[in-house]
Amino acid sequence: MTNQISNTTKDKIANTVDLIGVKNRDAFSNALKQTKYGDKINYHIGQYAGGPFRLDALMANQAGLVSVVQKKIGEGLFQYIAQRTKKNY
Repeated sequence: MTNQISNTTKDKIANTVDLIGVKNRDAFSNALKQTKYGDKINYHIGQYAGGPFRLDALMANQAGLVSVVQKKIGEGLFQYIAQRTKKNY
């Protein structure tokens, strides 16, 4: 799991946690603990929402901890991102 600085907004640095290829089952939960409002957790790249953290992202979305979004990165290929909300973990 790596933290990368992705962009800045009004004196706040938004972090991105990349979970692509990570096998640790606790990685998504740990990322939720590390991140704050506006930070992003990249959890899958593929044609459909999948990967080992798909259900973790769905449950975090239902709990209001993240907004799940997808970003088209190629023909039929998407990056799946959980963006942190203001709700605390």
